[in-house]
Amino acid sequence: KGDGYEALVYSASRKALGQMFEKHIKAIGQNSRGVKYRPDLAVLSQTNMPAVLNEGAFVDNKKDIQDWNDDAELKQMGIAYAKAAADFLKLSAKKYRVYVGSDMTKEKADAMVKKLKADGYKASIVKR
Repeated sequence: KGDGYEALVYSASRKALGQMFEKHIKAIGQNSRGVKYRPDLAVLSQTNMPAVLNEGAFVDNKKDIQDWNDDAELKQMGIAYAKAAADFLKLSAKKYRVYVGSDMTKEKADAMVKKLKADGYKASIVKR
């Protein structure tokens, strides 16, 4: 009867990694059951790199099952995971500039910026 999300890490030395994922998952409104140490899991103990096992839902909980059957919810969680990894690795956010020139109308540029922003990117229009 679990509910929500858990970040599983090998040991305390990887707690910051788990907390980064937890932070981004909580930001989208998911319940968190916390960061837990699981040195017994091969996927965590047999790797030579920072690793986290994200338990995104429990299949014995109707709400979690509904979330996993919702494409919008899955997309939101995927974006949260990507942002967490980027933050942990200290990667800068990509910014897109949509150039309006002879080959693109203002309307098309506006539509492209709107789509990029809806997908979680920073975007702006630049006139040539």
